[in-house]
Amino acid sequence: MNQAEKLIDHILSHPDTSESDGVAYDLLKQYQRGSPIESLRALLSNPDDRIVGEAAWIASELPEARSLLRDVGALLGHRSKKARFWAIDCVHLWAGSSDGDELAAAAALLDDAEKAVRWKAMGFIAMASREQVMAALDHVRTTAPESPYVHRN
Repeated sequence: MNQAEKLIDHILSHPDTSESDGVAYDLLKQYQRGSPIESLRALLSNPDDRIVGEAAWIASELPEARSLLRDVGALLGHRSKKARFWAIDCVHLWAGSSDGDELAAAAALLDDAEKAVRWKAMGFIAMASREQVMAALDHVRTTAPESPYVHRN
């Protein structure tokens, strides 16, 4: 068992302390040193909101983790505000013109019930590339043409 797997086991068995005891940070460092990023999926799909929130934060610190885009994109609708918050950063980092679904879902969080998530979504819109904004808009035009975010002439 490598160090990343040991840290994942610790987080899974101690979800209440993974942030405060620095284990999530240590796991991030393992990924930055080359541990396989795919192992983060076990945390991203966990039923415990604390674990998912920590996993989303770790993912948001890994610009090379685009292979996790679909996993993290699913978190944009998660019940945990922490998961939604950090998932926005992941989408901003990784999504391109072919990822309209994730880009539109991140932009839609402008209407989130949580103030912090709305703030993060505003930052996403402000910092998104033109390509990202256009992909999100094209997706909304196709899937929800009656959306208030679609300009009609």
